[in-house]
Amino acid sequence: MLKEACAEKLPKHFFPEFREFYGNIFNGELVFLNNTQLKNIVSNFFNTHPLIALTKNQEALLKTDLFQKFSLYYSTDYYGTWPTFAGDCLYLPPGEYAEIVRSYHSFADQPFMITGDKAWEIGSAHGLELMTPSDKFNLFTDPKIWTEMQYIEFSGNGGYTTDHALGNGTRNLCDKSYEGYPDSYGFTKTSFLEILKRIRKSQKKEATDNLKGLDIGGSNGLGAYDAEQLDPNLDVTNITIHPEPGVWPLRGGHMFCLGERLPKDFSEKFDLILSNMAFRYFRYPHIGLKNALYALAPGGVIHISFAFNQSPFYNEQDWPVLEKYILDTFEWFNDLETKGFLKLFTRKYAGKELIYRGKYVLDSELKGKTGPGLVYLQKLHSF
Repeated sequence: MLKEACAEKLPKHFFPEFREFYGNIFNGELVFLNNTQLKNIVSNFFNTHPLIALTKNQEALLKTDLFQKFSLYYSTDYYGTWPTFAGDCLYLPPGEYAEIVRSYHSFADQPFMITGDKAWEIGSAHGLELMTPSDKFNLFTDPKIWTEMQYIEFSGNGGYTTDHALGNGTRNLCDKSYEGYPDSYGFTKTSFLEILKRIRKSQKKEATDNLKGLDIGGSNGLGAYDAEQLDPNLDVTNITIHPEPGVWPLRGGHMFCLGERLPKDFSEKFDLILSNMAFRYFRYPHIGLKNALYALAPGGVIHISFAFNQSPFYNEQDWPVLEKYILDTFEWFNDLETKGFLKLFTRKYAGKELIYRGKYVLDSELKGKTGPGLVYLQKLHSF
């Protein structure tokens, strides 16, 4: 019965291998994916014609990156969250068990998950029941839980660490901030709606006319969901490489896709393209930027948080090569602006200018690594 429920409630865009993996987790079984299954998953990211043609070497490296990432998550116990969720789990809802939570974390108003022997030990001491397979299924497929839920991991020497249960990041569209930088997409409700108003004005549309949005690397779709809630005539598609079992319902839907390899049929399809904290992990962030511009409809707006300090290129010490690619891309943007095809905007966060006429910025506080820049532009005409 639970397997049937998994097939019904797990996200529609899931590949069969992901359905099998999470179905087993909910049933208390840890069954790693084999190499054949991992290769099938990776191949699904490359079964459409790309918006921008990639070289054979670029495609090969992207496939290698994906295979290594999925191997780490789904064929080893190195990434601790999901393997431990297959075992004993004790869920502590926010606020209800503050006296227990405060033993491990100062924020007792957040939901917490304790696993393994400690789950049984703490549950027994306080008369709490461990989660059943149905409990796990209902909790883990609820997108709300992944925004705040903390995971407590205990080490063999009696120590412990706490971290977000969802390691891939899921953020609201508006308002939140952390140490001067946005822990959201950096909008207020007013500033976001002003962008939609600018787009419709440029496209000669009414407030009730439909707009299509794209969130590149939006995890389980929280930012896209917030955007749709602010405008009933905005449909946002969320693309990601991460299979989160609890996703926010979107009129624009979810799909697995690499930012460097958008489908060819995305050409000038979207009126608004967003991304927050995703481009820094791209192997080819410059290709992702070009893809976004080609996927943008005339009159549309791009608002992308941009950095490359977590790119495999950067980590492989090839950052001078990547830097040149990026600078060349921004020079291309500047040239397009000069020719009247687009307009580059300037934005500031916490008093710091994070885009300077198309150039990324270096943040000295990050010891020379690229800080969270912003690519913010409007496409005026096709080119």
